[in-house]
This record gives sequence, C-alpha cells and structure tokens, in this order.
Amino acid sequence: MIDFYEPDSQRRVRQIIDNAIKDGYAEGDELCLETADGERRIVEGNAELVETDENGTLLRGVIRDVADLRERQQELSRLQQAIDGANVPITLADPSQEDDPLVYVNDAFEEMTGYPPNETLGRNCRFLQGEDTNLEKVATLRETIDSEESVTVSLRNYRKDGTEFWNRVTVTPIYDDDDELVRYLGTQQDVTGRKEREKRLTELNQATQALMTADTHQEVADIGVEAASGILDFETNAVHFSNANDTQLVPVAHTESVTTLAGDTTALPVANSIAGRVYRNGKPETIEDVQQDLDTYDPSTSLESYLYLPLADHGVLIAGAQKQGAFDQEDLTLGELLAENLVAALDRVERKQELREIKNQYQTLVDNFPDGAVFLYDCDLTYVRARGEELQKVGLSPDDVVGTKPHALFPEDTADELCYYLQEALEGNANTFEQEYGGERYRVRTAPVRTDDQETDYVMAVSQNITEYAENRAHLKQENERLDEFASIVSHDLRNPLRVAEGRVELIRDECASDHIDDVAQALDRMDALIEDLLTLAREGSRVDEVEQIGLANVATNSWQSVKTRQATLDADAPQVIEADRSRIQQLFENFYQNAIEHGGDDVTVSVGVIDDGFYVADTGPGIPDSEREDVFEAGYSTNEDGTGFGLRIVEQVADAHGWEVIVTESKEGGARFEITGVEQGA
Repeated sequence: MIDFYEPDSQRRVRQIIDNAIKDGYAEGDELCLETADGERRIVEGNAELVETDENGTLLRGVIRDVADLRERQQELSRLQQAIDGANVPITLADPSQEDDPLVYVNDAFEEMTGYPPNETLGRNCRFLQGEDTNLEKVATLRETIDSEESVTVSLRNYRKDGTEFWNRVTVTPIYDDDDELVRYLGTQQDVTGRKEREKRLTELNQATQALMTADTHQEVADIGVEAASGILDFETNAVHFSNANDTQLVPVAHTESVTTLAGDTTALPVANSIAGRVYRNGKPETIEDVQQDLDTYDPSTSLESYLYLPLADHGVLIAGAQKQGAFDQEDLTLGELLAENLVAALDRVERKQELREIKNQYQTLVDNFPDGAVFLYDCDLTYVRARGEELQKVGLSPDDVVGTKPHALFPEDTADELCYYLQEALEGNANTFEQEYGGERYRVRTAPVRTDDQETDYVMAVSQNITEYAENRAHLKQENERLDEFASIVSHDLRNPLRVAEGRVELIRDECASDHIDDVAQALDRMDALIEDLLTLAREGSRVDEVEQIGLANVATNSWQSVKTRQATLDADAPQVIEADRSRIQQLFENFYQNAIEHGGDDVTVSVGVIDDGFYVADTGPGIPDSEREDVFEAGYSTNEDGTGFGLRIVEQVADAHGWEVIVTESKEGGARFEITGVEQGA
C-alpha cells in the first residue's frame, strides 16, 4: 500500500506506522497518493494497534479523501475574508445558545456602532436599542426570528457614544446540510439620511397644508420663512416680494437671525443684484462664495454663501450661511420643493382674492340689477339663488323664492313655458323669450352654467322688465307704418304730378323757345332728387338686411359707375375686406361721390383708402370749414343751391345702421375727408 503514495508521503506514512506501534495511535494529513487509474488524491490517515481475540495485535489503518473538504474550507476562508472586509455591517448570532448571542461581527459593524467585538460578542444585539426605539417593531422582529423567517425592519438605534441613528436591519436564518438552523445572519444599513429626508418631506407636506389655508400673501410668506428655518434648517432666510412696478424685491418676512447677522433687511433692486437675477431668470442658484459674484449687492455682508429660490412672478426666497459652500444638492432640491409650494399658495391667494372681488361685484350687480332679477336653478329646476330689484316690485323676497319651483310662484302657463326653456338650458341650449306677469312684460334669457368638466349642473335666468320698451316698440311700429304710408303717398301722389310736369316742359320746349324752360326743368330735377332722398331716408332708415364680406375697392368702384361722374377721377386704393350690407354701403359711397362732385366740380378727384379700424373717402374740392363740420350731417343742410341737403344725412344713417362712426376732416389737398371707423374686418 505504501507504494501508492508519493515519495515524500511514503516517508510520512512510515512515520505514522512507527508512532502507532510505539504509542498505539498516530495520524497525519496532507498525504498524496496515486489511484489505480492514475488520479492524484489528497488524503488524511491514521493508524491504530488493535488487540485480537487470540491475544494478538493488529495495526489498523484508515484513510479519508479530504480534497472536497479542503476546497470547502478554502471557500469558507475566502467568504470569511469577504465578510470581514465588506462595507456592509454584518453579524452572526447563534440560535443554539440562550438569547441568541452574537458570535461574529465584522469591522463595518464596529465602524457604524462604535462597539468593538469584545463588547458585542456573546451579547444579544438589543444593546443597540434605547428609550425611543419602537417596541412594536422590536416585537415584530423577535416574532419573525422565532418563526425562522427572514425579516427587515427600520429601528431607531444608538451608538456607543449615545448618538442615535436609523438602522435598517435584515435578519436571515442559515441552515446546515441537514436543514438544522445554525446561525442568524444580520445585515445593517444606516438610513438616517433617508429617514431625515422622509421626515422633512412629511413636515413640508404639513407646511403645504397650512399654506393652502392662507388667505394673504403675508401669511404665505410667514409660513414659508418658518418652514425654511424649522424644516430645512435654513436658520437665516427671508422672503422678498416684487413691488408694484417690478423694480425692487421688498422684504416681507424673515427669521430673527437675519436681523442678528445682517442688521436689517433691505429692498433689493431687480436690475443689479443676485436676487434680481434669479427673479428675472426664474432659476434657483447656490452661491458658494458671495464675494466672488459680480451681482453682489452688499459686499459688506457677514454671510458668505447663499441659496436663492425664485417664487415665479411673486419674488424670491433667500437663505444665507456664515460659511462658504454651506448649501448642497439636497438643500437645493428640498428648497425648490418648498418654493414650488409657496408659489402654488401665492397663486391660490391671488385667485381667492380675485374670486372674492368677482363675487362681491356679482353680488352687488344682482342685488341692484335694474328693472330685473337674476335666478339660479339646480338640475331639479329648484331656485338656488334669487336677487334683483324686480323681486321686491312684484312682492317677492329672495327667501320667498329660494327652495321653490316655478309652478309654486307663477301661473301654470307661465311656469310651463319657463320650465321648458330651463330644461333646454340643462341640455346645453341658451334661449331668449318674453313673458307677462303681474301686468308687466319681461324678457328672459336662460343659459347653462357649466362646471370645469363641462357638465351642466345649474341654469341661470336673467329676467328684465321691458314693459316700457315693449310699449315704445309698439309705438315705433305704428310710427313706421305711418312712415311707410307717407312714403307711399310721396312716391305716388307727388311723383305722378311731377312726371306730368316734366312731360309738359318737353312739349313747351318743342313749341317755343324760352330761357325760363331750362330753369323749370332744373327745378323739376331738383324736386325729383329731393323726393328720392326723402324716400331713401324714410324707407331704409337704420336697417341693415344682410351683412357679408365685401371687398372695399370693389364696392367703391362699382358705386362710382352708378353716379354721373363727368370728368371726375376715382382713386380706390383699398385692398381691405369688410363686413357690411352691400346695398347700404353702395348708397354710402354714391352719396359721398355726389357730394364731392357737387362741391368740387366736374374734374374733382376722389380717393378711397384704408385707415386703422376703417376707411376714408377724400376729395380735392374746397373742403368744409371747421365751423360747419358738425352741421353737414343734418337733414336739409347744403351749401350748394342745387343740392338736396340729404346726401350726407343718408351717409350718417348708413354708418349708424352698421354701428360705425363717421367724422369729417380735411384731406391732404385741402378738400373734404370723411373717416369711417368701427368697421369690422373680413377674413
């Protein structure tokens, strides 16, 4: 058998045998032999003298292959080295001993806790606990360990020097090859920073809730300064708001240390200061050394580093420190979060103020709504609000109306009609209609009230007493009918004799020659023109039938063709498109042209051009004196003995019908220039 061993191992085997014969037992390890198939193996062996039944002795030898064992030991050694050198604190506890004492801790554990191995081994890990450790979490940890399950908890622990830290502990059971529990592996992680951030975020959230209840800018600023100091540890901080003309950032709130270190707060210019730069750019900045910044407003400050946080168009939040580079990325991140919350709160305060103003204005309006009332209905057509002067006039108060429905207040026919239009409004359709109640006539406008999600939850109805208007409308209708009757009389009873007279003049002209004949013909022509203008004024009035998009140059040129222009010239440089009634605007241009030719002569030049909000018509005639410009639009006014005096009156009437304004001034050539404004542009 010895021959199977390598030469060096053969010598050691002989030594083991000799020792066994001498001492009765001997052993050795790291023996190398070669198997029958030529494989080299490492074994350990022993030899022992054994007595037999025949009073003899035998030498019994045993060898064991230890290659796998050696490899496992090497692997364990490497693992031990890795655990010893790991950055993660690691512990091993022995569950076979009472109270699961620690049997191993690595260097990282000592670095985190301050406890060396000689003060930890043999003790349960609870020595890290203290008065503020959460006992419920400790109980959970204990129960899970006892049930041989993995568990992770975060506990407030204490170092050897008494300082507290947050420890994220994970405990995992370890079993041997026979599934017997042999160790508890514990890993620790210092999560104090994370817990502190979580705490800050929680406190910032609480501060945000307080911000959302603030009613004034000052309240928001005070809460912001307190949060920056108490939560973010910005002991020296201040909030500055921009002034009315946006030239200065005025301090409105600050911590006491600002006064202690800086003496007092001061307004900072928007134009040339770091705060102004941040306010203008809207980007936060950390200044590690304020003396190195060219925009430093106060070089004598005792503070060396700053954090500037913009508050949108409201202002800035400024934090300072006495040492350079005092603000890190986490300060910037949390500071931006606080600044965003401040901006949201400030915007909300402004919206609330605007809403209060609108509500007050609305309340004042509806309470004093002249000759009418404003009502708000819910989806059941029940009155939710009722205000207006007219309520009292019909013997009702808001309390009489709110909570009721139309059929409880009005006759059935009136209520039925009203409810029909209210239901229409709930379906999204607005309507205007008229009703009678208590001997008065009312115009009612119903409209849907939509929420932000475009759902119609309410209906508003505005009711206005139009009794007087209705009476005036009826009277006006009668007047118009009489005017139409008059126009018919003028057209028939005056024009027929005029046509007979014109025919007689032509017969007389054929029978005899007289200078008086031309004068009579001219007088008849003037009468015909007067009748035509009177009919235009009477029939057209302030009516506009159909508005359409019209090219200004086109209608100006076409109207020129309808007038006896003789040697007159038109310059229509007007590419503008306007919205107008085609026939009425043609009347306007024709009367402008006739007026220019009557007063400017046969060779007058008329120009049409574009101005802001409208157009103009100018001529090269003698113009209109300042003293007469207010009179030219009066009916019958004319400085030309052949004129009717109605032409410019018709012009003004056409302008009024369109909602335009017409004025007279002087053209570049000294003639008349008429400017028409308020004209709606076409596409």
